[in-house]
Amino acid sequence: LKEEQIDPLLTFMSGQKRVIYDELLDFTAQKKPDLNSSQLEKLQAFLDDPSIYADNRLHTAKVELTQIEIDLRKELEEQRQQALAKIEHLQQQMQQMPEFTQINSEQQAQLNTCFNQIADTVQSQELKVSIRDKIADFERYQYPGLLTSMHNMIQTRSQGENLDSQEAISVVYEHLDRIPVAFSKNVLENEADVADYVEAVRTALLEAIRANKRINL
Repeated sequence: LKEEQIDPLLTFMSGQKRVIYDELLDFTAQKKPDLNSSQLEKLQAFLDDPSIYADNRLHTAKVELTQIEIDLRKELEEQRQQALAKIEHLQQQMQQMPEFTQINSEQQAQLNTCFNQIADTVQSQELKVSIRDKIADFERYQYPGLLTSMHNMIQTRSQGENLDSQEAISVVYEHLDRIPVAFSKNVLENEADVADYVEAVRTALLEAIRANKRINL
């Protein structure tokens, strides 16, 4: 029993195989949100194997781990570049708006700084899911807020500093996703459903516009 089970286990605990196992364990825990079902299943099978220390099983696990690391790194960088391109697109979109030319250089720099900050945040992320979450939050909440701020800068300059808070935020930018649409069905089954849904969307958008909202698509 000692030679067959205990000695290999003791060798595992004090040798290179233990290092590989710990690397496998740490990687799976840290990257789990980014692993697809197939990758997670492979790694978890190694971790759940009670005889992982025997034979060449950990060598096989290391080979699989290395390939998954390469794949995830490539996917992470692709996600990062897509996010940075999205940030640049939104910044250019803002800079091309007529309102941007109506604010002073200090105010322009203030708005541009927000794009630099989200770009720095994206650069520091080590998970694809984190990048997606950061960009979604920026596009749906922070970016419309920047456009609202830009409008208020113009309004304050043109009308003076005596505006009450209600007037100062009379125009609010909202992302399309944040406009609630009152529609009872979850599935569109026929042409009538499509017509009803389109009308519900139209009604919701018109209500938002009438409430002095501008909608980002």
